[in-house]
Amino acid sequence: MGNWDPQSASGTSSDDMRAAVDTHLASHIGDHETAFCDEEGWAGHSREDGPPIDVLVVPPEGERLFAYVATFGCAFRPLPSEAYHDEGVERRVEFVLAAQQVGKEDPDLHSLNLAANTVRQFAKLVHLNGVTVEPGETVAFSDDPKPVYDDADFCAFAFIPPRLPGPGFEWLMPSNTALGEPVRYIAPIPIHKAELEYGVELGGEALVKLLMDAGATEMIDLKRPCAVSARPDLQMALESKQAELAEKDKSGKPEAELEEFTAVGKAALVSGNEKRGLFSWILSLVGIR
Repeated sequence: MGNWDPQSASGTSSDDMRAAVDTHLASHIGDHETAFCDEEGWAGHSREDGPPIDVLVVPPEGERLFAYVATFGCAFRPLPSEAYHDEGVERRVEFVLAAQQVGKEDPDLHSLNLAANTVRQFAKLVHLNGVTVEPGETVAFSDDPKPVYDDADFCAFAFIPPRLPGPGFEWLMPSNTALGEPVRYIAPIPIHKAELEYGVELGGEALVKLLMDAGATEMIDLKRPCAVSARPDLQMALESKQAELAEKDKSGKPEAELEEFTAVGKAALVSGNEKRGLFSWILSLVGIR
């Protein structure tokens, strides 16, 4: 077997884990189909960097007019972020998004591909770049982030708890996985530049509250308005914080103090030098049919 072994460090096989995930998804949202199976990765012959990652899709049913997309494979190893290592924490995650389905083949397929590819590549990215994955943390792909999707001005991603399946879905507990630690399901949703700045300046907890209060969910909505721009009071608060930081910079206060201020949200930034082709990689399609 290759570097990314389909058996976890605790001895849990992919079949054991799959059974636990099948039950978890079925009990909270519905039965899934395997939309993409990384057969080469599980066999230890992947041509991609990172762990083998499957994409599971719960199709629309009844009044639920969206498909629910989840990764499988990311949680087999704890995240390698130094922040977790320093805290003595082992964090295991899988990623989820929802794709609206309107009953038209082309837009439905596009929406499904967008959600499926985004979660799959995040499941690889967090093992390759040491990203910390907690609600309110953000990921951008350069110091001056550009739009990550065509026809939309989202320039980064924020992690939020899943909302659509209802209570109890966010955590797959150790008794069901035999991994020794809970597996957290979390959604990487696209965010606007002002929302990214809001999270960095005011903290991850404030960003999650902002997005939740604005009705954001794990549903990919490329027309979602900016939650900061919709609230003039918050826009003013953000501008005040930015002005305060700029003034501290001008006054020559110690760099450590500035770093402490800007790190409030623990924003995880992938610099331009570490980009590793992820900007184009995260937009490629997995070819769901």
